[in-house]
Amino acid sequence: MKRVLAIFMVYIAVFIVGMVCFSSVFMLYKVCTTLVAGEPLLPFSLSYFFDGMHFSFFLCALFAIMFLSLYLVRHPSSSKMPVGTVIVLGAATWFLFVPFLQKNYFGVSLAVSEKEPKNISAGYFRTQGDKIFYYASVAQDMASGVEFLIPASESKSLVIRTFADRRLEKTESEPFADPLIRDSLRLPMPVARLLQGYAVLEHQATLSINSGYITWLCFASMGVAFLSVIILIYGSVWRMINSFSIMFCSLFIFWMNGLYYGTSFLSGFKNLCRKIPLYFIPDRGIVFLNLGLAIVISMTGLLIVLRKRAKTTNEVLG
Repeated sequence: MKRVLAIFMVYIAVFIVGMVCFSSVFMLYKVCTTLVAGEPLLPFSLSYFFDGMHFSFFLCALFAIMFLSLYLVRHPSSSKMPVGTVIVLGAATWFLFVPFLQKNYFGVSLAVSEKEPKNISAGYFRTQGDKIFYYASVAQDMASGVEFLIPASESKSLVIRTFADRRLEKTESEPFADPLIRDSLRLPMPVARLLQGYAVLEHQATLSINSGYITWLCFASMGVAFLSVIILIYGSVWRMINSFSIMFCSLFIFWMNGLYYGTSFLSGFKNLCRKIPLYFIPDRGIVFLNLGLAIVISMTGLLIVLRKRAKTTNEVLG
């Protein structure tokens, strides 16, 4: 009973700690997008923090099963009650908690609160494409200063010219207010891709919930795939291998669903699934994809477990 209670506490902690940490990072990043060079940083913004809470709830739901499985790896038990508890919590998360909370609270607004745009500061060099600008003065959306055109080859000379009343285009440094801050805080490509994939899934989750519970069940088939990774806690006597397998499979499920909704990579698979006469399933492609992933992961884990038990039995029998 203590282990079951501990699993409930870990489950709650995943959401509380995860949402607070992600919302804090989200808030700092969004505050930095409004920062201009030479201006003091005001790191706290309540509106951005709550936007981060909205944005991160589904992220915690996505990986809650993974963290609970990692907890079971760290604290193994001969009883099946902890595993059953994780399965019940995972099912309740995907089929009850997420559709209700995402529809009524965390998915109400898909847009992030925006602050009043700021003018960039004068007295700094800024790079825009193959040009370098020095803004001597900035007033409203107009700037004056010096422009340096970087030559494409060494045979050409540097071009320097002055300008006055040049209109500052906000799109030049989006989503940042200042190109200097953008260049300093540009996200690494893998992180940017992960966040882009998550944004696609979070948006699709809200659309699926608003389209009806049957459509949500199709999307929630991803939860079945995530639940299948629980069997990997029994895969090896080495906890690190089990932990790595759980994290790898969870990220792979996340990646495949992101490809399905965010790209045309699986368009052929989608068209093939549409021809299957199961018309009561709105999105047959995502259901077959996630059930296929769940079956492959479950069968692989089961075969590993059976092989390990057979090896243990042979060693005991001598």
